[in-house]
Amino acid sequence: EAESLLKNEVDKKAKYLIKELGKTEVTQNQFDSLLLFQYNCGSAALTRSTLFKKVKANPNDKTIEAEFMRWDKAGGKQLKGLTIRRATESKLYFTK
Repeated sequence: EAESLLKNEVDKKAKYLIKELGKTEVTQNQFDSLLLFQYNCGSAALTRSTLFKKVKANPNDKTIEAEFMRWDKAGGKQLKGLTIRRATESKLYFTK
């Protein structure tokens, strides 16, 4: 039952991401990375972020890496786990 709930949640988020990307073409790794970010930070946070605006303008913009890394704080404090997570998402995003 838990796996079914997770799959449904990921499917909903993927449909939302596809809609928000519109005609912006991204690779599978870029899509997966954005979906991970969205799942962890929320749909509204993703679509309002400078990160997403840069993706929409130019998915291959190298400054997107720095935008991922801006999201490593909770309660105003940098957290090692979030730094690692964002670095992993960024690495996946730029993997060909």
